[in-house]
Amino acid sequence: MMLKSPISIYDGKKSRNSLNTIFGSKEANTRIILEVQGDQIRNRYLNKTLSEARNTNQKMLQDLFREEYILNNAIDFISIRKMTVLQSLNGVGVSVHGQFRVATEKSLFAMPETAIGLFPDVGGGYFLPRLQGKLGYFLALTGFRLKGRDVYTAGIATHFVDFEKLGMLEEDLLALKSPSKENIADVLETYHAKVINKMSPTSLKITLRQLLEGSSKTLPEVLTMEYRLSQACMNN
Repeated sequence: MMLKSPISIYDGKKSRNSLNTIFGSKEANTRIILEVQGDQIRNRYLNKTLSEARNTNQKMLQDLFREEYILNNAIDFISIRKMTVLQSLNGVGVSVHGQFRVATEKSLFAMPETAIGLFPDVGGGYFLPRLQGKLGYFLALTGFRLKGRDVYTAGIATHFVDFEKLGMLEEDLLALKSPSKENIADVLETYHAKVINKMSPTSLKITLRQLLEGSSKTLPEVLTMEYRLSQACMNN
C-alpha cells in the first residue's frame, strides 16, 4: 500500500478517521511510504481558529488533539516497516515517530508552538529531550528551523537522500518482495548521501593533518603552516 499526499498531509480530501482506518486495517503488515508535506488541518485549526474554538467549540478541540495523539502513538506502535520523507515545516507528528525517516535538501523541520501559546506536542516531550546534547530543548524553546542535511545531522531523520533520487528509492523499496527491517535498511543505505564522499580525498587528508597539527600550535604558527599548505595546493 502506498500513502502519499493528499492522504498523508490531511488536506481535507482525506479525513483523520480515514487515515486511522488505513493504519488500523488488515493491511497493517504492508509497506507504507509516507510523504509528509505539511499538516494543513492542524494549521487551519490552531493558527486561524484556536481562539474562536476555545469559546465556541470545545469538543472540536478535544477531538482534534485526542485523535492526533492517538495517531502519533499508533505510528510508533504499529508493526509495519514505515518510511517517512520529511519535506516541509509541518507534519512532524506523522513523521518523526516512523522507523525510517528520510530527509532531503528540501527538508524543513521546526516546532514553533511556543510562538502561538502552545507547547511542542505530538510527542515532542518524548523525542526532543532524546536528541543529542540539549539540542531538543533549544528547538522546543526557540522554534528554530532546521533545513536540509541539518535535519539528519540533528538525529531527526535517520537517512539523507538527494531529492532527485527519491523516485528511484521508492521504486526499489516497492520492489522488495518480503520487506524486513534489515533489507529496507540496506536499500536506504545505498541511497544515503554521505557528504564526505563528495570531497577531494587529498583535501581530506590535508585537512585532517592540519587540524591535528594545529591543535597544539599558536595562531602565528598555524598561519605559517596554512600559508605553506596554500602554496602547495596552488602549485599542484
